[in-house]
Amino acid sequence: MSRFPKSLKLFIPAVLLILSALSCDNDTTEPPDYGDPPEISKTFCDAEGIEVYLAYIAETYPALTDLREIGRSVDGRTLYVIEISDNPGTDEEEPAVFIGGGIHGHEQVSAGTAMHLLEDLLEAYPDNPEAADIIDNYKLNIMPAINPDGLDDGNRYNSNGVDINRNFGFHWSESENYNGEEAFDQPESAALRDDIIEEGYSSGLILHTASFQSGIGIYGPWDSIPSDDEDFYTGNMDGASYAVIESTGEAYSETLTATAGYPYSMHFHYEAGADWYILYGSVNDWALGVTGSVLYSVELYGDQYFTTGDAVLLEEIWDRHKQSMLDFIRSNPEW
Repeated sequence: MSRFPKSLKLFIPAVLLILSALSCDNDTTEPPDYGDPPEISKTFCDAEGIEVYLAYIAETYPALTDLREIGRSVDGRTLYVIEISDNPGTDEEEPAVFIGGGIHGHEQVSAGTAMHLLEDLLEAYPDNPEAADIIDNYKLNIMPAINPDGLDDGNRYNSNGVDINRNFGFHWSESENYNGEEAFDQPESAALRDDIIEEGYSSGLILHTASFQSGIGIYGPWDSIPSDDEDFYTGNMDGASYAVIESTGEAYSETLTATAGYPYSMHFHYEAGADWYILYGSVNDWALGVTGSVLYSVELYGDQYFTTGDAVLLEEIWDRHKQSMLDFIRSNPEW
């Protein structure tokens, strides 16, 4: 029997969540000090910090990066994507891979994880074989803050109260939850749509933060149709292609299970997104259904840590997912 009353057990996680959110609050009268050079643990909590960090990276590694603006948010913040390649900004016949964070603004850890990937690859190049392979043979595009307004507000939604991951034009009309007046009527979703079309990504990861431990894992197509709908699945892709999609997701989860080192025992699973819960108007479904790009959702952490200024915890989360992400980028599957 627990030594703590039930009310206290419910109260403690709520307090921890509030405190962790406060630790990301950079709303001060003085400009925040992000460090020189700027530190990820100080920058990932707000849009300004991410902008400062990306500008620093682009200036420090001009031969390996191309920082581009793809649009503006509702509140006018710049939407940035940074490309990492040995010939950035050029049209090479290399697989293009997308990593996106912060589509839900309160999931700030996803932005920090995306920036850890960026930093680690550039610092390790060219001596580390994995970093060299990725930078020399792929076009890796990273967008730490898809929803910078929500990131600054600690809010899931953008400044119009719309969930960006319900605003894409695939089964959009079936969604009734914060999906906007029409598909792509939000500047953030429209900008990401155009970038996906322009860059022709073969694959990618959209990073999230799970709200409970059992949600940690990787989720593939489709978000809107459960996998037991065989007519839909076989009608939208051939069986061989979907088998590759499944095996790619399973490889991520198996590596994560082997390397994560969480203090509790569980399997970090792969499944179709709709087998976890059904959602409509997602970027993943639109990307595959319209452009053929295969995007997965990765739920990074599941202990109520949506927001955290804890640099140690952020580093732990990145370390747990690092090998899975590097392997995913280099897998170059043929769908």
